[in-house]
Amino acid sequence: MTYQRIIVTSISEYISRVIEFSDESEVWYRGHTSHAYFLEPSAYRYKRFRKNSRNIEERSIQAAQSDMLHIDETQRLSIDLDWLCYLQHTGTPTRLLDWSSEFHIALYFAFEDYLKDRAKSGSFPCIWAIKPKAFKKGLIEYIKTKKEGDKFPFNLKKTEQREQAIKLLQDEDLKGTRFIDNHENQKKKFQLT
Repeated sequence: MTYQRIIVTSISEYISRVIEFSDESEVWYRGHTSHAYFLEPSAYRYKRFRKNSRNIEERSIQAAQSDMLHIDETQRLSIDLDWLCYLQHTGTPTRLLDWSSEFHIALYFAFEDYLKDRAKSGSFPCIWAIKPKAFKKGLIEYIKTKKEGDKFPFNLKKTEQREQAIKLLQDEDLKGTRFIDNHENQKKKFQLT
């Protein structure tokens, strides 16, 4: 998949580009304080995590469940994905990547350092925008081109695992994304906001 880089110089130009890009289809946005940042979850910014992500996440969830159950808002958390979302929003690095369907939320995060006088010299705010339907289509094509034994992300090494992932991507409505917990072999759904 490829992407197009567009440079805008005013808020009115940004809004015009958002309207033009959305063309009545759903769009997800993500703001970065610097154009130099990669589009990657916070956990993957640490080498130690890349090698042991499953174990580190499991230990983080277990620790949170034993230490945080007295907090009212954690009472509604039932599956590991709920706990990961909660932990991410309290500062714990995870494999999750936040997106918003509201372009002004991404705009805030892109300019957050500028608003707080913390911007680094030479960095420019960046806003990513993707169309989930097109992204899913590209992801399906990517999965289909892989062969058994190929190095592959998402723990989808076997043909039946890839076929299951394709089916989930094809069947899912555009309001959310399904995640597969391969460790427990359970399907999980997370509603994006």
